[in-house]
Amino acid sequence: MRGVSTGTTDETEAKLFLLKLEQASKLASKGQLTRRRAFKLIDEIVQAAGMPSLEEENVESFLDSWLRGQTVKRATKAKYESLIRDFKQYLGDRRLEVLMFLTPRTCVGFKQWLIDKGLADATINGLLSIMKSIFEDAEKTAVS
Repeated sequence: MRGVSTGTTDETEAKLFLLKLEQASKLASKGQLTRRRAFKLIDEIVQAAGMPSLEEENVESFLDSWLRGQTVKRATKAKYESLIRDFKQYLGDRRLEVLMFLTPRTCVGFKQWLIDKGLADATINGLLSIMKSIFEDAEKTAVS
């Protein structure tokens, strides 16, 4: 691991950083480094440096919480529930990942999934517009 800068002058912090980096490298070389495990290793480094955990709620809990917070007409709520149910179905086990792991590629995949289900373009565009609002709310929550 020569030549790697830890960005700190604290020897204990630097050693922990290098240890976690080495763990990640070994897992990667075995094909066992998942996004979740990489995130946990980084989170351990952050916490060891005295900063708060990076852990966030997962996609499913955020969506459920977002839905509970909506005070809209019954028909609108039903539409939101259906959309969130579909999105969770599309995500499968990824719905349990940390929210920050969602990428634009996830949304592109969801759009294709809706197309494959046979939904009309106008319906898909309306649903994606709602998803955009949900993710904007997620971003506001993360920043505050």
